Amino acid sequence: MTEIDTQHHQAAPFVFVVGCPRSGTTLLQRMLDNHPQLTIANDTHFILRAAKRVLRRDPQPLLTPDLVAAVRSYRRFYRMGLDDSDVQAAAEHCQTYAEFVSRLYMLRGKNNQKELSGEKTPDNCRNMPLLHGLFPAARFVHIIRDGRNTALSTLSWANENKGPGKWSLWNEDPLATCALWWRWQAGAGERDGQGLGDRFYHRVKYEDLVAEPESRLEAIARFLGIPYSVSMVN
Repeated sequence: MTEIDTQHHQAAPFVFVVGCPRSGTTLLQRMLDNHPQLTIANDTHFILRAAKRVLRRDPQPLLTPDLVAAVRSYRRFYRMGLDDSDVQAAAEHCQTYAEFVSRLYMLRGKNNQKELSGEKTPDNCRNMPLLHGLFPAARFVHIIRDGRNTALSTLSWANENKGPGKWSLWNEDPLATCALWWRWQAGAGERDGQGLGDRFYHRVKYEDLVAEPESRLEAIARFLGIPYSVSMVN
């Protein structure tokens, strides 16, 4: 069984990278994941989706064997790179779901030899207040891309089982549906991010990140309180 240092568990997840899908979230995730102190899991989705029913009733749920099993069996949990013994070790002596998740991310950081561990799940731009309630120390980096380009990119990505393709309007006007979907996602992120304030929320434009990666990543590093590393650009 893996030994876990339980000190400072509230510092994990350290940061959430969020944004409307097709907005450059994966680019930003890869940049931050290349920092020598930080690892960012890619699109695991499990934090809210594995506990969806429980979180509807209680935003601060206690940890139960059923919740542990739901996390372990969630279809994208494998992206955390943790095995059954890791999950069991993380769950030991935890009282709350948030504490359990924090330990999972701490363990992922240790397995990747990184001090800090975060998550990139784009759709979490609509769930920042809920995540902030679970992890009060976590920070959010919200990447926003021009809605026109996002809609065009989404048009070739979505289908009836994915993204805005699930909406009934898709069959009538798919491009307008993609535009509305961007407005819904990006708008919710900006609104809720402003509510969190500058201490917890940082906004970056995709176009600026591509045009001026060094300065934008330096600003993100300052926001996170970590030293800038050229490895992020590389």
